[in-house]
Amino acid sequence: TAKISGLWKTFYETIYKKALHGTPVYGLYSGYESDYTGYFTVSAAVEKQGNNPQAVPIQEMQIQEGHYLKFTPKTSTDDTFTTIWKLWQQVWTFFSDAPQQLKRAYTTDYEVYHPTGDVELYIAVK
Repeated sequence: TAKISGLWKTFYETIYKKALHGTPVYGLYSGYESDYTGYFTVSAAVEKQGNNPQAVPIQEMQIQEGHYLKFTPKTSTDDTFTTIWKLWQQVWTFFSDAPQQLKRAYTTDYEVYHPTGDVELYIAVK
């Protein structure tokens, strides 16, 4: 968790505020070793803005095609960190309930942070 919060701090201070302010931001979870208890990659991303040269170095990433289950907050009175933490808790609870017909795919999951303050979480399912 500490490494993930450090990623976001660096992203917002060195990239977002300088060049990308006002665009949706994505938290991309990929490269799962096994499941959420194993190693995985976390990346901060934004949508590509045309073919113009970037003001900061950016690596292109893609969200894998597939089926996703969308989680949205029940209320929006919390700060962003608390909101996304509650969404992840909903995911863990949802998939731990038995019997569950949907299974996580552990391919690519992603968070969307809209400039309006809205947050969405998409979980890949089989």
